[in-house]
Amino acid sequence: MWKFAWMKPAFGVAEGLFGAWAWLWMAVMVGVVALPGPQAHAQTEPAGPQRISCAAVSAATCTVAKSLKRGVNFGGMLEAPKEGQWGATVMPAYMDVAGAHFQTVRLPVRWSNHAAVTEDGLIDEVFARRVDFIVDTLLSKGVYVILDFHHHMQMVGSKLHAGEYAVEERLLEKRFLNMWRQIEGRYRYRSPKLIFEILNEPYGKQTPARWSALAAKVVSVIRVHNPQRTVIVGVPYVGMTAAYDELVMPADPNLIMGAHSYDPFDFTHQWVPNSVTCCSPDQQAQMVANLDKMAAWSVRTGYPVHLGEFGAIENAPLDARAAYVRIMRDGAEARGMGWAYWDFVTTFAVYPQASNNWLEPIRAALLD
Repeated sequence: MWKFAWMKPAFGVAEGLFGAWAWLWMAVMVGVVALPGPQAHAQTEPAGPQRISCAAVSAATCTVAKSLKRGVNFGGMLEAPKEGQWGATVMPAYMDVAGAHFQTVRLPVRWSNHAAVTEDGLIDEVFARRVDFIVDTLLSKGVYVILDFHHHMQMVGSKLHAGEYAVEERLLEKRFLNMWRQIEGRYRYRSPKLIFEILNEPYGKQTPARWSALAAKVVSVIRVHNPQRTVIVGVPYVGMTAAYDELVMPADPNLIMGAHSYDPFDFTHQWVPNSVTCCSPDQQAQMVANLDKMAAWSVRTGYPVHLGEFGAIENAPLDARAAYVRIMRDGAEARGMGWAYWDFVTTFAVYPQASNNWLEPIRAALLD
């Protein structure tokens, strides 16, 4: 400020200072001098990824979607034609460990192979009680449980797995709806932390139009005794591509869309050990692009999204698996999506049954 004092040498120091301030004020007012403000130091921050929306759902379902957070799939167990057929069963220790470290357990169940092949699709009571026990044990640990109708191969027109029962084609849809009538009635009094997932990865015969219509029918069945329970509707797949734009969600305020991502597929599903590594810039771009598509769909429709499956097979290099897992986990969380890693103890395991312990660094990539 002293540079202004010489302009009025006849005045005292106080007057000189006053004059200097007055001159500066006038200069600012007429635009001769610009005082630095916050905008002079502001820097443009890069825009972050889009976050999922809850605009089309109830406050309760929005809370559920945001609470799913970190999860794991109990794959290879109840999804087999018979539990244990693929080498793994749901052990109490698995429920203890998963319940202590994850917020969500997705439970894939092959209901169709434990039901009568007639139109009523009567579910075997012994098997149903086994599922009851697992669901109730997990719920008692405070986790969310996604009860997923998994591997009904005839519904999508694929070859049956070994040990899977065939059903007359004309009965498929009615039988499917009748199985859901039994399931929804059976669990009507369970905690709101129990979530229904209509069908895992609809594809093939379940074209987007056909699947959208069937999903609406199943939701109507579920609403008979579960009017507010959160339900996951899976995105349909055309070939290997998720058909987000072709999914018509039922008009219901308690739905979440379920999506999966296994890109880069030649890495995550390599059958020759150590043949493909991860994660190059191109591979990362592919992974992030999938997550961006999910988030963009959510923003456009108002329904939240759950990343129900991602993972890399044990044949892949371990460090590369960990890098892939961390990128996917961070990407989902940056977009506000809950996720469930595939899977807990089998060929994509974070807790391999052979060692009955955590596999580092996969555990760290998921949980640290």
